[in-house]
Amino acid sequence: MSKGTGMLRERNKRAILSLIRKQRETTRQDLADQTGLSKNTISLIVDEFLREKIVKEKGIKPTGTKGRPKIAIAMHEDGYRAIGIGISKRTIEYAVVNYYGEVLESQVFSFVNHNPDDTKAEIMKILEYVAVSYNNILGAAIGMPGVVNDEKSILYSSTHLGWKDVSFIDLHTFTFPIFIQNNVNMGALNAMENAPQEMGPYTFYVSIGDGVGGTMMIDHYIVNGASGTAGEIGHIAVDPDGELCRCGQTGCLEVLINHEAMKNQHSEKGMHRSGQLLGKALVQVIHLFNPDHLLIDSSYPMTEPFIRGCMSYMEMNALAIPFNQAHVLFSEKKFSTSTGAGLYCILQHESNV
Repeated sequence: MSKGTGMLRERNKRAILSLIRKQRETTRQDLADQTGLSKNTISLIVDEFLREKIVKEKGIKPTGTKGRPKIAIAMHEDGYRAIGIGISKRTIEYAVVNYYGEVLESQVFSFVNHNPDDTKAEIMKILEYVAVSYNNILGAAIGMPGVVNDEKSILYSSTHLGWKDVSFIDLHTFTFPIFIQNNVNMGALNAMENAPQEMGPYTFYVSIGDGVGGTMMIDHYIVNGASGTAGEIGHIAVDPDGELCRCGQTGCLEVLINHEAMKNQHSEKGMHRSGQLLGKALVQVIHLFNPDHLLIDSSYPMTEPFIRGCMSYMEMNALAIPFNQAHVLFSEKKFSTSTGAGLYCILQHESNV
């Protein structure tokens, strides 16, 4: 088989896997119709997946029409796996997901000693454990706060962790690839895959936790920007009299409404004011990005006064047309970084040949 033919076959295999993942259950005929590939090509690839226990047959699929019965196929329970790891200021979390992105195993560890070498040692323990516990691992992605470069496997800067120029190249000792990603982007990816009803073609995702971050998604693709810092809503200054942020500015949104700042904020007036600060930053997002959906994801409960403060500020200060076209959603659950990181590995497998 020539190199070109081999690449084409691999591309076809991954396109088929993507369709099975998205539809959860399909048939050879449906795959042929959707991909434009011949029935023979589809059958050869599916039969290969069956032998490798990547997919399985689930019996005859009712069609309600005459003709040859269709046999349903789905991902095998012992098929591909992916590892997602999330690093925050106080914890390390991991999740093992199947090809549907469903969590097979997860755990959160308290971890406050954020020396880079100690953190990498903990990550290595997780990777070694999962590598001997599961087969067919596609890869591992590590989501962390800060500016990262996946190609060079380096974290350039993280004000949350107090790290600069930390290389993760020494983790590349496994047979599967290791990806270094921004944690907010991984949360956005989790939301995109597991809450599609809350997303549109132009969605801006906001994550509130140890810090505040944002991600712009266009047609379900993350917009990274030239340096990978697109969407940094947390460093929009919203209060000239506010606290000094770790970035050096005064009154950044991040320092005013992060989890720690809101921990003891119980008054209705205080929650309303915090919501207004978020609304002030979101006005800039509406004007600059013109999203059709705004999804706010928080590690603390967003109370009615908080939501009211946010919405009323936007309504009074944003341009009417883009504001009215933006569907604002306050998520009731936190989208895990580690689950999103596992999903990232799956999407990378489907897109890279």
